[in-house]
Amino acid sequence: MGRCCVPNCRGNYDNGPKVRLFSFPRDAKRRAEWQRAVRRRDVDVRLLKDPKVSCIERTPSELTRFLVIIPGDSNWCFFWCSGHAQVCERHFKSEHLRTTSTYTDCDGRTIEAPMKLTRLTPDAFPAIFPDCPSYISDSRTPREEPELKRKRTENELLQKAIHESQAAFENEEKQYKVCNLGELISRVNERPNKKFWCTTACETCLIVAHIEPALQAPEMLVSVVVTEDLSVSVYFKCAPLVSDDVCIPDEVRDVRVLDNLLDSVERYCEKEGPSTGGQGGRSA
Repeated sequence: MGRCCVPNCRGNYDNGPKVRLFSFPRDAKRRAEWQRAVRRRDVDVRLLKDPKVSCIERTPSELTRFLVIIPGDSNWCFFWCSGHAQVCERHFKSEHLRTTSTYTDCDGRTIEAPMKLTRLTPDAFPAIFPDCPSYISDSRTPREEPELKRKRTENELLQKAIHESQAAFENEEKQYKVCNLGELISRVNERPNKKFWCTTACETCLIVAHIEPALQAPEMLVSVVVTEDLSVSVYFKCAPLVSDDVCIPDEVRDVRVLDNLLDSVERYCEKEGPSTGGQGGRSA
């Protein structure tokens, strides 16, 4: 049974824990990443020996196959990386360890099943070094590929924009939405008064009307009535208003809907004038 090559790790030693081992990747780039992570300053290159040939007797080309020399701050870091070097599962983050596999059956259901052996994700690298010297635990995070960094940055900016847009939408909805007649009256009273309209409210309804001045008696030209259930009726010269120029909603649960209705009715009144008879019909 193999043993972990990380300094001070007792994985699979006689007095150590029994753990799953992973060989170094064959891909040169990922292999170098692992070698940078598992640094060793406790190995003297002059004492490294092979069962058959000592390192001093090896040729330079043979040494480069087995010895990785990593420049440190002041000293050289030597790591003997033979073809059988392995790292145990204790040195990998949980998100890099696969213990289950998933597949989709013919019915579209996703089935998850435990794996017999723990496997590594394609981007896994040694990152956890318990009971090891600080110079190992402080190893730098491998440099992120420019393309991956660009995609990650774009995704972060997109998620930020979506979050800000959602927050702005929720704040706007909270500002204008109403649930009952009392909230609608309160919101209307908070808004600036419109010169064309007069507003009055009671417990059962909200009335927004335009009154035409007259010498004998003022005339209510048009009125918009919102009842307790927030349903809407519009009257022109005391008759329910029906016109293709005015879109009357079934109910008002947003202050902006009432504003748009009042603007539309005001334009209709300016077009028809106080002397023109309105068209009678059903209430909205």
